[in-house]
Amino acid sequence: MPKPCSICTHKKLQEINAELAIETPYREISRKFKVSKSALNRHRQHLPVPLLEAAQRLKVEEAAAATTGDPDVLTQVKDLNKRATRILTDCETDKDRHHEIAAMREARGLLELQGKLMGAFSPDPPVQVTIINNPQWMAIRTVILQTLEPFPEAKARLVAALAEVHE
Repeated sequence: MPKPCSICTHKKLQEINAELAIETPYREISRKFKVSKSALNRHRQHLPVPLLEAAQRLKVEEAAAATTGDPDVLTQVKDLNKRATRILTDCETDKDRHHEIAAMREARGLLELQGKLMGAFSPDPPVQVTIINNPQWMAIRTVILQTLEPFPEAKARLVAALAEVHE
């Protein structure tokens, strides 16, 4: 049985994948995560397709920004994220826990924003639909109540139940 990919089982897999997707040199990734360059090379074929697509979109946006000389929002967020990460590293080195936590929050927020800008998250938020004033619901409700006309007890119970739902 073949040995599992050492990168796929690495505890920092997501970070390594992100670095590979944006084509950070193997030398830097190897040093940062203490993995071999050959393992990184073998792991490249395991990168998730959505991550590669997002990285490709990022390259196109960066190229467009470089052509116009105007850094786009994503580039600015990435730069801010790099700065926040550097500050976080400095705080960890100095054992400044208060500022380290603040830097972690900031880096997390910037990373989330970067992910949204890169399309890593679903763009469609959950939708809540209210049907109380919907004409189709009003028609159905009318039919139900008219059908229950010969059964006043059942109609009263249904009206009470619908009134509770409506509140």
